[in-house]
Amino acid sequence: MKRRAGFTAAAVLAAFSAGACGGSPTGPSHHCRTYATALTLNGGPGTCEFDGRTYACRFGMDSRSWTYASTRDFIREARTPNRIQAQSRSYSGGGPMLVSHSSHTTSFSYDDRGRLRERRRVAGSYFVSWVLDTTVYDQWDGVGRPTAGVITAGGGETPVSIDYDDASRTAEASNGELTVRDEDGNIVREVEFAGYPVKVYVVTATAEVCE
Repeated sequence: MKRRAGFTAAAVLAAFSAGACGGSPTGPSHHCRTYATALTLNGGPGTCEFDGRTYACRFGMDSRSWTYASTRDFIREARTPNRIQAQSRSYSGGGPMLVSHSSHTTSFSYDDRGRLRERRRVAGSYFVSWVLDTTVYDQWDGVGRPTAGVITAGGGETPVSIDYDDASRTAEASNGELTVRDEDGNIVREVEFAGYPVKVYVVTATAEVCE
């Protein structure tokens, strides 16, 4: 009987330890995200890194970055295909001279339910900046992704709708914008601005970050 009691105590201790580490089916789950650290953009090589809040990539003289309120937002963004949780996205590049350097920054605002409410895009150079467009969303799907809104640009307003195909992890807007992601949430195909050429990313190396 004493040997049986000792076995039971050990089993209870092991079960408790597993639960404390998140291994129990009823315990907290362990969330991670796999992100690209090396990739190509339309054939040109680039490298990326994540510092806990900013995910930044560099392709020669061009740089692209996404900023988040927390590491948790970066990780959880990948759970639902094309549900953005970043605070902003920035691009800069073009050349070393003042007249050849350009940039644009996209800021994202959310409602109290965490749904994307507004997207505002600003372009600029070293000398001046100007608003490209502002999109206000007023409809969302069941997982909080915007499905319709109005784009204001150049003094005019244009309605926009967005369709999602979760099998292919695609988001396609009625104005021609397109985003396709891989199963880890990395962008692999994109038309960032209506009428612009397609950007194709190929991930060649990855790293993982966990909560």
